Amino acid sequence: MSNNINRTDMKYWFYLESHIYVSFKSNEILLYDTHTGKSMIVKSAPCIQLVNDIYEDGSLGSINV
Repeated sequence: MSNNINRTDMKYWFYLESHIYVSFKSNEILLYDTHTGKSMIVKSAPCIQLVNDIYEDGSLGSINV
């Protein structure tokens, strides 16, 4: 018996941990991990859109991708 999973039917949720600080700029964002002190500047428009979507009213801090 095969237990095949159709990947197109799977749902994934994207969220940022509560200790990730986000600073929005015009065409980039800064992600700063307050636990480790590591940071990342993101300039990819699709990635920025994901983070923007998390902060939309009603998203409750996560989005279905």
